[in-house]
Amino acid sequence: MGIMISPEVLRRYPLFASIEDPLLKKVAMTGEVLSVDKRTWLFREGEDARNLYLVLKGEVMIRVSVGTEILRQIGVLKIGKGEFLGWSALVEPYTYQLGAECIQNCELARFDGVQLSELMTHHPHLGYIFMSRVTQVIGERLLNLRIRLVSLVEGGRWEQIFGKEPYYIFEGGRQSPDG
Repeated sequence: MGIMISPEVLRRYPLFASIEDPLLKKVAMTGEVLSVDKRTWLFREGEDARNLYLVLKGEVMIRVSVGTEILRQIGVLKIGKGEFLGWSALVEPYTYQLGAECIQNCELARFDGVQLSELMTHHPHLGYIFMSRVTQVIGERLLNLRIRLVSLVEGGRWEQIFGKEPYYIFEGGRQSPDG
C-alpha cells in the first residue's frame, strides 16, 4: 500500500488544474503514491484496466505487442513527469490497449479507476473537466503515433520491426512499396 497523495501535489499538474479544492481532495483520496522499480510492468496489453497513473518522477514506456509473439514488445511512447497513463481505466471496455513498463525507477500516483469514475458520475463538472483533458491527450498521442508509423513505413524500418515486406492498401487492392 502506498502513501496518500496530497491535493497540493495534484494541483501542480495540468490534468488536475482548476479543479475546486473540495473535489480535488476527493480525487486525491482515490489515489496513492507508489515507488516502482525500473523494468517493472504497470500493466500489459489486454489486462483489465483498474488504475490511472500520473508520473511524478521517472519515465514509463508505452509498449505494443507486435507479430504473433505476445512477448515481442515495441516501445511507442515515453511518458514522463506530469503525464498520465492508463486512461482505459475510465473508458469501456476497461481493458488496457497497450502495455506500460517503467524504464527508470519511478514515483507514481496511482488512482483507482472505479472510485474515480464514481466521483465523475456524482460530480458531472469534474467528469467533464477530467474527460476533456484525457481525450485531448489521447488525440495528441494518436497523432504522434500516426507520425511515427508513417516515418517507419517511409524510412524502410517497417521490415526491420515486422521481419517481412510491408504492404500498402490502395484503391483496387494491396501492393508492395516497390509497385
